[in-house]
Amino acid sequence: MKTNIYNTTPIITQYLKIKNKYKNILLLYRLGDFYEFLFEDAHQASSLLNIRLTSKGKYNNKPIPMAGIPFHSINTYLKRIITSGISVAICEQIHNKKTTNTKLIERKVIRVITPGTIYEENLLDENKDNLILSIIYNNTKWGVSWLEFTTGAFGVLEVNNTQNLRIELERLNPVELLIPRSNKKLPTLPIKKSIIKHINDDFFNYNNAYNILYNKLNIKNIDTKLHNGISAAGAIIHYINQNKIYNLSHINHLIFEQKKYKLNIDLTTKKHLELDINVNGKKDNTLFSVLNTTMTNMGSRLLKKWINNPITNYKLIKLRQNAIHIIIKNELIYLLQNHIKKIGDLERIFTRISLKKAKPIDIIKLKNALKVFPKLKNILNRILKKNNQIKSLLNNIYQNVFIFPNIALLLHDALIDTAPNTIKDGYVIKSQFNLKLDTLREVYNNSEKYIKNFENKEKLRTGIHKLKINFNKLNGFFIELPKNKQHIYKIPKDYIKNKTLKHSERFFSKELKYFEQILLESKENSIEYEKKIYNKIINILSKNITLLLKTAKSIAALDVITTLAERAQSLNFCKPIINKNKIGIKIIEGRHPIIESVAVVNKHQFIPNNLYLTNNNNINIITGPNMGGKSTFIRQSAIIVLLTYIGSYVPAKYAEIGPIDKIFTRIGCYDDLSAGKSTFMIEMQETANILNTATFKSLVLLDEIGRGTNPTEGISIAWSCLEKLIQIKALTLFSTHYFSLTKIEKKFKQIKNIHFNALIKHNKITYSYKINQGATNNSYSLTVASLANIPNFIIKKSTQITTIFKKHKTNHTKIYKLINYIKTFKFKKLTIYLKIFKALINKIKHIT
Repeated sequence: MKTNIYNTTPIITQYLKIKNKYKNILLLYRLGDFYEFLFEDAHQASSLLNIRLTSKGKYNNKPIPMAGIPFHSINTYLKRIITSGISVAICEQIHNKKTTNTKLIERKVIRVITPGTIYEENLLDENKDNLILSIIYNNTKWGVSWLEFTTGAFGVLEVNNTQNLRIELERLNPVELLIPRSNKKLPTLPIKKSIIKHINDDFFNYNNAYNILYNKLNIKNIDTKLHNGISAAGAIIHYINQNKIYNLSHINHLIFEQKKYKLNIDLTTKKHLELDINVNGKKDNTLFSVLNTTMTNMGSRLLKKWINNPITNYKLIKLRQNAIHIIIKNELIYLLQNHIKKIGDLERIFTRISLKKAKPIDIIKLKNALKVFPKLKNILNRILKKNNQIKSLLNNIYQNVFIFPNIALLLHDALIDTAPNTIKDGYVIKSQFNLKLDTLREVYNNSEKYIKNFENKEKLRTGIHKLKINFNKLNGFFIELPKNKQHIYKIPKDYIKNKTLKHSERFFSKELKYFEQILLESKENSIEYEKKIYNKIINILSKNITLLLKTAKSIAALDVITTLAERAQSLNFCKPIINKNKIGIKIIEGRHPIIESVAVVNKHQFIPNNLYLTNNNNINIITGPNMGGKSTFIRQSAIIVLLTYIGSYVPAKYAEIGPIDKIFTRIGCYDDLSAGKSTFMIEMQETANILNTATFKSLVLLDEIGRGTNPTEGISIAWSCLEKLIQIKALTLFSTHYFSLTKIEKKFKQIKNIHFNALIKHNKITYSYKINQGATNNSYSLTVASLANIPNFIIKKSTQITTIFKKHKTNHTKIYKLINYIKTFKFKKLTIYLKIFKALINKIKHIT
């Protein structure tokens, strides 16, 4: 039950004093067995968590709004709060009321939990990075820093304009964004406003930042040229410390990102290509879901990072390709995966160890993982020698996988194999590991035997054979006797009556209470001593955290490389060639991995296609029927390029890819009514972004440009966009239903028409899904509409109207030809042609 002290002034005074320090976040205020939200927090929590809003007592003559959650259910509610982007301060009772002389229990905030600083396993998405990010603008540059708190990955970069800042925010996708409090106005950013936190400007002071990074975190690789980036990095650490998290030994290195090695993909393109979220906002049927057969969560997160962040570092790409080749060639996939799957999410385990928050189950997982490290080292060593791979990615992984024989022996000797979830109840440390612990446990372990002996002794002493020694949490140990007048004279004088029930009476004796006290003390002392042993083990692990983290990151990379090797073999991928000296794309029998995986499930065959783009023939206009394969083709081409630039094999028989700096897409249509943007406005904005930023090294995918307005203006815009892309020389796939656009091929040699076909038989359409040379002006729209169960009346009427429009267009063309023709004749023949002209006009009027 809840404590009946809500209407006392000291409680409210204490609450308001604490709340004043945490004004902009929810305060979870511990009262007995509940965490309570009060005042405005109660209204917010009630709505957010769907919990009952009540009121008790008064403050300033007004009822105090309240909403509470049971303390043992806190994790369930915390996840819902944090997922909403809201921060929480946990205010705990520090002293037990029974052991203090004051009437008011002391309370204080022990931790502030924010979306970017959580480390609890049950609050995290195991397959997703959880980034906290900070930005600062100074001297025409944006300084950006990001931290994956649960793994210690810490990065810094700088960008010189708002557009590039947006690109980085889209790429990093933080769960929490820190900005200086003085920055009241921010440019429009591609993130939720709820995750933006305004923090003290002093946190961004460069000197303070440098000091905290260099002296407190012992980070020595600081690039002082990135003044704003370092300031942003320092702000993150200040913020974390402010939230009462101080043990940051797992954060010991800064990553300085080099923009020149990035292949840029904006958020729109990622959505269209369905990299890790599909068109329905779900996680299945995505490129990530097709590729992700990783054995660990840390490998899964790294694979997602690679997919979303392709690189242009050709040396690293080839190192990844070569590692995949070696693993396939030497048939190591299943051997490596069989070992890697025993390792677990070491990155996040090591973070909890460095924070001194690791649970016994974390240490047991580490104990099991340590047995695998030497086996992986041996496999890698053997294969490196066999293949002479001294300068390779696999050798780099081998060099950074360390073995820890002393720690492995310690954990083997100290920890039981199936530990409880927490240390609070003890029995995590093995018997015979520590003599003092064994001694402390002995009384408690033998308690059952002692109680049985005591019970038998009392039965003999009293002659009452139904005497029982029982226990409950309220009364402790007690002697229970059946109600019987014959037993009254047998009850010893040293028995003290405790309780009378309907059918029995309860007693205790000094001897029994003395044993109870010893038992409870021995249990308490043994658990406290066991905690000390456990904490010593955590401290030993913390001292090795740098090498442990290096090992974890290396095994995550090995997990990803092995996964890409497995996917290449299982899905029949080829090793692409990167020709950094030749602009163009050559793909033979390319396939869309997502569509193909769905086709395989449905027992259908995917039809592969070829693509040829060169510097002299850089644009393909694609025509053909709806659902005929146009969108699949342009998407698969982009995915093949993207996979090449993460170092993966690709779904094709052969692929040769030239230098690519950006991938753009303009596919699909949707409104953003909340922002006051129509379908056409969004289409034009996305197109403008492409035309303003694409280069001759960019891959541009355009599907149905100009369809959001009337046909004449739409064709005009599409035509003009094509001419601009010819000037840019970007590699372009341009899908359209505007057949008139295909005529541009005659004017520009850089453009080539290709098309998909379909066959209609017995009012049924059969798609070939195969690319053909040239253009087609049949979209088969009415047939598709019929297949979609559009009423037959609509289909017939549409056919009639289509026929009329075609005639109208023919007559319209004849009229213009006739007018031009008339101009060439002398006046005496003009009356004849004017009659013809009027007749045609009347005919068109009649038709329309």
